[in-house]
Amino acid sequence: MIFDTLTGVCGSRSSGSSDRSHRRRGDRCRNDRSTIFNSHSWWDSSSPGRRRTGGYRHPRRDIAAIGEHLDAGITEIDAAGRIVTPGGVDPHARIEQISGAGLLNAGSFESATTSAAFGGTTTVISFAAQYVGLELDRVVADYHNLADQRAVIDYAFHMILADPSELTLKTHLPKLVKEGHSSIKIFMTYDRIKLDDEQMLDVLAAARDNDALVCVHAENHGMISFMSKRLLANGMTAPSAFWMSHPRLAEVDAIQRLVAMSQLVDQPIMVFHVSTAEGAEVVRKARADGVKFFGMARQSSRGHFT
Repeated sequence: MIFDTLTGVCGSRSSGSSDRSHRRRGDRCRNDRSTIFNSHSWWDSSSPGRRRTGGYRHPRRDIAAIGEHLDAGITEIDAAGRIVTPGGVDPHARIEQISGAGLLNAGSFESATTSAAFGGTTTVISFAAQYVGLELDRVVADYHNLADQRAVIDYAFHMILADPSELTLKTHLPKLVKEGHSSIKIFMTYDRIKLDDEQMLDVLAAARDNDALVCVHAENHGMISFMSKRLLANGMTAPSAFWMSHPRLAEVDAIQRLVAMSQLVDQPIMVFHVSTAEGAEVVRKARADGVKFFGMARQSSRGHFT
């Protein structure tokens, strides 16, 4: 397989980088190497709908040349009958992360990124999860250390903030954003990591001051807790009752509140895994009104949030 050949050329470990916001696994390739992919197909963006056949030169990780008659390279890969495309980016991955329920994800950086590579994904954006009492810069460093040892593809992190203390927002966050960590994730539910409205406003203001994006898991925690207690009291604990513990209105209310916060602080917000038509409509209307607001819909989230 092409992946097997590439890992033989570029290896699966990097020698490190001065920018700790992400790592590129191809950094182990020598500058003087040149890999040619021959006889493959690609889609020509300059001529929509046109499929071309030829080759391209890959000196390190960047594409140096595309054409139908290229000079020989040090390494040549016969890609006849295949379509060669840029690697995919998975912007929402959870790898070796302790969840809001206190459980550790089963996949390691080695197993998760190897699986991603075989599926054509060459970059993952995972989460570096802070919990109350933990220092954000140490959390991010610890996740980097795990990934540095095991990841076989490029990676970056969203920073989950569960303890927006003065130290976090005024000392650690500015430093980490300067290093390249420009994405913050906050939660409106889950006991161990949820923030209240004032804490969220503090995060939004800090993100605005440091040019970072805030991503949010948007659900009304009170509604979920209210419904869950009543379901448990009535013995409704089967998976078929789960959807009732996360009423659709919980998402709608949370997104509406976030729109108001975005307007108040003048800070862009991305709502992850919007799962209801009503929630999507709130996002659409906010954008139509000029609010700096975005939503990511994910079909797999219907009935289950991550």
